[in-house]
Amino acid sequence: MSKVAIATVKGGSEDQVSPVFGRCQTFTIIEVEGGEIKEEKVLQNEFASAERGAGIQAAGMVARENVEAVVAGSFGPNVYSVCGESGINPLVASGITAKEAAIKFEKGELEEISKADAGGSPQMPRPDQGGLTGGRPQGGMGGGAGGAGGAGGAGGRGRGFGGGRG
Repeated sequence: MSKVAIATVKGGSEDQVSPVFGRCQTFTIIEVEGGEIKEEKVLQNEFASAERGAGIQAAGMVARENVEAVVAGSFGPNVYSVCGESGINPLVASGITAKEAAIKFEKGELEEISKADAGGSPQMPRPDQGGLTGGRPQGGMGGGAGGAGGAGGAGGRGRGFGGGRG
Protein backbone atom coordinates (compact mmCIF):
# COMPACT_ATOMS: atom_id res chain seq x y z
CA MET A 1 0.00 0.00 0.00
CA SER A 2 1.25 3.49 -0.87
CA LYS A 3 0.54 6.64 1.15
CA VAL A 4 0.76 10.09 -0.42
CA ALA A 5 -0.06 13.68 0.65
CA ILE A 6 -1.62 15.75 -2.11
CA ALA A 7 -1.92 19.52 -1.92
CA THR A 8 -5.57 20.32 -2.63
CA VAL A 9 -7.84 23.34 -2.77
CA LYS A 10 -10.85 22.17 -0.72
CA GLY A 11 -9.82 18.62 0.15
CA GLY A 12 -10.90 15.15 -0.82
CA SER A 13 -9.99 12.70 -3.55
CA GLU A 14 -12.23 14.40 -6.14
CA ASP A 15 -10.63 17.81 -5.56
CA GLN A 16 -8.02 19.20 -7.95
CA VAL A 17 -4.30 19.14 -7.16
CA SER A 18 -3.35 22.61 -5.89
CA PRO A 19 -1.00 24.66 -8.07
CA VAL A 20 1.09 25.40 -4.93
CA PHE A 21 2.34 23.31 -2.03
CA GLY A 22 3.05 25.48 1.00
CA ARG A 23 0.07 27.79 0.67
CA CYS A 24 -2.54 25.25 -0.41
CA GLN A 25 -5.65 25.21 1.76
CA THR A 26 -5.74 21.46 2.43
CA PHE A 27 -3.74 18.27 2.11
CA THR A 28 -5.57 15.13 1.11
CA ILE A 29 -3.77 12.09 2.50
CA ILE A 30 -4.54 9.04 0.40
CA GLU A 31 -3.62 5.40 0.82
CA VAL A 32 -3.84 3.60 -2.49
CA GLU A 33 -3.37 -0.05 -3.41
CA GLY A 34 -3.91 -1.71 -6.75
CA GLY A 35 -5.31 1.50 -8.23
CA GLU A 36 -8.00 1.76 -5.54
CA ILE A 37 -8.33 4.30 -2.75
CA LYS A 38 -8.22 2.38 0.54
CA GLU A 39 -8.31 5.36 2.88
CA GLU A 40 -8.34 9.13 2.68
CA LYS A 41 -8.37 12.03 5.09
CA VAL A 42 -8.22 15.78 4.73
CA LEU A 43 -5.92 18.00 6.77
CA GLN A 44 -6.36 21.77 6.90
CA ASN A 45 -3.08 23.50 6.12
CA GLU A 46 -2.63 25.62 9.23
CA PHE A 47 0.40 27.28 7.60
CA ALA A 48 -1.32 28.49 4.39
CA SER A 49 -1.28 32.09 5.58
CA ALA A 50 2.01 32.03 7.48
CA GLU A 51 4.06 35.17 7.02
CA ARG A 52 7.16 33.15 6.15
CA GLY A 53 8.15 29.53 5.78
CA ALA A 54 4.73 28.16 4.80
CA GLY A 55 6.24 25.42 2.64
CA ILE A 56 8.77 24.32 5.24
CA GLN A 57 6.15 24.14 7.96
CA ALA A 58 3.63 22.39 5.71
CA ALA A 59 6.29 19.82 4.75
CA GLY A 60 6.85 19.13 8.45
CA MET A 61 3.12 18.70 8.97
CA VAL A 62 2.70 16.13 6.19
CA ALA A 63 5.94 14.35 7.20
CA ARG A 64 4.26 13.51 10.51
CA GLU A 65 1.64 11.62 8.49
CA ASN A 66 4.34 9.13 7.38
CA VAL A 67 3.73 9.67 3.67
CA GLU A 68 6.08 8.45 0.96
CA ALA A 69 5.54 11.45 -1.30
CA VAL A 70 3.92 14.86 -1.61
CA VAL A 71 2.21 16.09 -4.78
CA ALA A 72 1.54 19.68 -5.88
CA GLY A 73 1.74 21.87 -8.96
CA SER A 74 4.88 23.62 -7.67
CA PHE A 75 7.13 23.77 -4.63
CA GLY A 76 9.04 26.59 -2.94
CA PRO A 77 12.84 26.54 -2.88
CA ASN A 78 13.27 25.20 0.65
CA VAL A 79 10.69 22.41 0.55
CA TYR A 80 12.97 20.14 -1.48
CA SER A 81 15.55 19.91 1.33
CA VAL A 82 12.90 19.38 4.01
CA CYS A 83 11.40 16.54 2.00
CA GLY A 84 14.84 15.03 1.46
CA GLU A 85 15.58 15.09 5.19
CA SER A 86 12.27 13.31 5.81
CA GLY A 87 12.66 10.74 3.05
CA ILE A 88 9.66 12.12 1.14
CA ASN A 89 9.60 12.45 -2.66
CA PRO A 90 8.21 15.78 -3.94
CA LEU A 91 6.23 15.11 -7.13
CA VAL A 92 4.64 17.49 -9.63
CA ALA A 93 1.12 17.16 -11.03
CA SER A 94 -1.46 19.61 -12.32
CA GLY A 95 -4.87 19.57 -13.96
CA ILE A 96 -5.90 16.27 -12.33
CA THR A 97 -7.79 15.20 -9.24
CA ALA A 98 -6.16 14.02 -6.04
CA LYS A 99 -7.45 10.51 -6.77
CA GLU A 100 -5.84 10.53 -10.22
CA ALA A 101 -2.61 11.83 -8.71
CA ALA A 102 -2.59 9.07 -6.07
CA ILE A 103 -3.08 6.38 -8.70
CA LYS A 104 -0.39 7.89 -10.94
CA PHE A 105 1.92 8.03 -7.90
CA GLU A 106 1.38 4.35 -7.21
CA LYS A 107 2.17 3.53 -10.85
CA GLY A 108 5.31 5.71 -10.80
CA GLU A 109 3.90 8.07 -13.43
CA LEU A 110 4.49 11.43 -11.68
CA GLU A 111 7.57 13.57 -12.20
CA GLU A 112 9.91 13.99 -9.25
CA ILE A 113 11.33 17.46 -8.88
CA SER A 114 15.04 18.05 -8.52
CA LYS A 115 16.64 20.69 -6.34
CA ALA A 116 17.18 22.81 -9.44
CA ASP A 117 13.45 22.67 -10.24
CA ALA A 118 12.33 23.64 -6.74
CA GLY A 119 11.91 27.34 -7.25
CA GLY A 120 8.39 28.14 -6.23
CA SER A 121 5.50 29.46 -8.22
CA PRO A 122 5.72 32.83 -9.94
CA GLN A 123 1.98 33.36 -9.44
CA MET A 124 2.24 32.97 -5.66
CA PRO A 125 5.15 35.10 -4.41
CA ARG A 126 6.11 34.94 -0.78
CA PRO A 127 4.95 37.88 1.36
CA ASP A 128 8.33 39.60 1.46
CA GLN A 129 8.81 39.23 -2.32
CA GLY A 130 12.47 38.48 -1.71
CA GLY A 131 12.41 34.88 -0.56
CA LEU A 132 13.37 33.55 2.82
CA THR A 133 16.28 35.84 3.54
CA GLY A 134 16.52 35.78 7.26
CA GLY A 135 14.24 36.30 10.17
CA ARG A 136 13.26 33.78 12.74
CA PRO A 137 12.34 30.27 11.75
CA GLN A 138 8.59 29.82 12.14
CA GLY A 139 8.59 26.36 13.69
CA GLY A 140 8.68 23.66 11.10
CA MET A 141 10.04 20.25 11.87
CA GLY A 142 11.57 21.25 15.17
CA GLY A 143 15.07 21.16 16.44
CA GLY A 144 16.24 17.68 15.63
CA ALA A 145 19.90 16.79 15.40
CA GLY A 146 21.18 19.65 13.31
CA GLY A 147 18.23 20.26 11.01
CA ALA A 148 18.58 20.81 7.28
CA GLY A 149 19.93 24.31 7.37
CA GLY A 150 21.79 24.27 10.60
CA ALA A 151 21.48 27.92 11.55
CA GLY A 152 18.34 29.29 13.07
CA GLY A 153 17.36 28.97 16.67
CA ALA A 154 15.27 31.28 18.76
CA GLY A 155 16.85 34.55 17.70
CA GLY A 156 19.00 33.42 14.82
CA ARG A 157 18.84 34.65 11.27
CA GLY A 158 19.42 31.31 9.56
CA ARG A 159 17.59 29.84 6.62
CA GLY A 160 17.19 26.27 7.86
CA PHE A 161 14.34 24.72 9.73
CA GLY A 162 16.49 23.22 12.47
CA GLY A 163 16.20 24.76 15.88
CA GLY A 164 12.67 25.99 15.25
CA ARG A 165 10.11 26.14 17.97
CA GLY A 166 7.61 23.63 16.72
